[in-house]
Amino acid sequence: MAKKTVRILRQLPVDGVLYRPDQLVAFEAKEAAQYIDAGAADSKKPGIDHCKSIGVEVVTHAVPEEVQAERDAEAKAAEEKAAQEAADAEAKAAEEKAAQEAADAEAKAAEEKAAQEAADLAGDGATGG
Repeated sequence: MAKKTVRILRQLPVDGVLYRPDQLVAFEAKEAAQYIDAGAADSKKPGIDHCKSIGVEVVTHAVPEEVQAERDAEAKAAEEKAAQEAADAEAKAAEEKAAQEAADAEAKAAEEKAAQEAADLAGDGATGG
């Protein structure tokens, strides 16, 4: 993605890094736009040029390793939870299907038994016996 350099206007904590006023920081363009919209940074050329003229160097924002590791762990935990929930839902659906099939088989057996009993009764009545 494209980087956008901004001048920090007020203290701005980002991913555990504290940026201070008049620092120049290069963020991803979308992220920079959020800070500009919030009034925490600006990307106007005169402000950036002024900071550069007094020796301020542009730093590129990077997520610290420990913050990224924490995010990765949270994402992995969320994926594992979602996978477990999907497996649980699948197991529940299989149990419900098996229970329905058993109920259907029981109902069919009861119908067949009733039909057989009715046929037996009809047969007994026809023979008189």
